[in-house]
Amino acid sequence: AVAEHQELAVDRALEVQRELAKGSEGSHRRPAIDFLIAAVAEAAGPDVVLWCFDRDLRVICEHTGQSCESESSAGPGR
Repeated sequence: AVAEHQELAVDRALEVQRELAKGSEGSHRRPAIDFLIAAVAEAAGPDVVLWCFDRDLRVICEHTGQSCESESSAGPGR
């Protein structure tokens, strides 16, 4: 059952990346982990809200219609 969920998440992540590649200039060039995080959150249901520290995950969420909140950090490396 876990392997099936993992496969579905990977398939959805690739699907969204392909959609972005067809419809925009460069929007599909995001870290693979961001596509995967968004796919897992999407599968978890509409009550899941992703926190975004950069534009990459926001672009994916805007495309899929997922809830996303921007966060900022004053910590090291930000």
